[in-house]
Amino acid sequence: MLFPYNMKLRLLLASVLAVTLFACHHKQEAVAPQEETAPVDTLEVVTEDTIPQGDVQLQQMANFLSGRPVAEDSHLYKFTQQAAWKNYAARANDLWHTFQTKKESYTAWAKTEIYPLSKNYNELFSPFSGSDFLYADIFFPNITTMYLFGLESVGSLPSTDSLKKNLGSYLETLNAGIGDIMKHSFFITKHMKTELANVQVDGVAPLLLIFLTQSGQEILTMQYGSVDKEGHFFEVPYEQLSRHRNKLIKITYHQPNMPTVRTLYYTGGTNVANGSLKVNPEYIKFMDNMADGCATFIKSASYLMHEEDFSMIRDVVLAKSDFIMQDDSGVPYRFFPANEWKTQLYGGYSRPIALFSEYAESDLADAYKSEEVKPLPFRIGYNRFSNERTHIRIKK
Repeated sequence: MLFPYNMKLRLLLASVLAVTLFACHHKQEAVAPQEETAPVDTLEVVTEDTIPQGDVQLQQMANFLSGRPVAEDSHLYKFTQQAAWKNYAARANDLWHTFQTKKESYTAWAKTEIYPLSKNYNELFSPFSGSDFLYADIFFPNITTMYLFGLESVGSLPSTDSLKKNLGSYLETLNAGIGDIMKHSFFITKHMKTELANVQVDGVAPLLLIFLTQSGQEILTMQYGSVDKEGHFFEVPYEQLSRHRNKLIKITYHQPNMPTVRTLYYTGGTNVANGSLKVNPEYIKFMDNMADGCATFIKSASYLMHEEDFSMIRDVVLAKSDFIMQDDSGVPYRFFPANEWKTQLYGGYSRPIALFSEYAESDLADAYKSEEVKPLPFRIGYNRFSNERTHIRIKK
């Protein structure tokens, strides 16, 4: 194992979806030095009246992408006067209004089932999440540092020239890019290959700004970067990012009237299969720098950690987490021995959808028959129906 792990508490939510909470406290093996170096990256927690001034133009871009009004002195204002943007904004408003209605059921459930247990965790690891800040923020609103990764590229923000030439097509492509997460609660990989990897929208950067803004956050800064030999983030100009193996976006933000600067890291395109991680010690170290005893949230993870070729990232989850909320597409049930993890099941178990039918878990199905199961009043993940499998686990 890359990471040893010990006693943990798990909460399991079950249905056609499984959500689990994990925790771990151990360090990984030492890694060989690499060429890149950078100063240690730290999270700044400040008092409410000393929240630093954010990048005004960045927030205006986030408003523009979200279909929200922008300041008249912004270079983006003239685009908001065009029919293409007004139509996009109207659709965005309808879409987010619908989502807010759904969000109410998630939040009401989380207030009783998740918040009392997770409120003291400061860091959240969400592997295979892509740019899905939305659900991570719903279930873990007190997190100060969030780590997301996915195969989708970090991507760029639109330039003035590109908007002049392709405003309508850019907005149409962007709208398609957020459609799946809004409708199904997860991204569909084959859709992402075209919706977030094309001439118009080349990655997740605009989606992250939209999701943060629509979640009520004020964006302060956004940086592109990589990780050095010690696993610390360092800034890299976007134009030079292709030279680096690990490509990240770091966004700082805060919730109005709250005293904490929060940080989101998104890693795009880094392969976390065993063969690739073994030759990527910088990223191993980056994950090892996450807090011991963090919270982890896994949903719609394509059952990758059921495969031995993803055992290293599975071990990271088990080693670093004290609290795990996951669906059954995360870490298999058999890796949570009862003497190490406390588990809570939610919903009801049925076989995975046809695409992932080979990953049915008989021991998880048996657990749903023999253990206490609480209701799950919504659909999330790959579920076909509401009230399907989700798990929460907490380390003992």
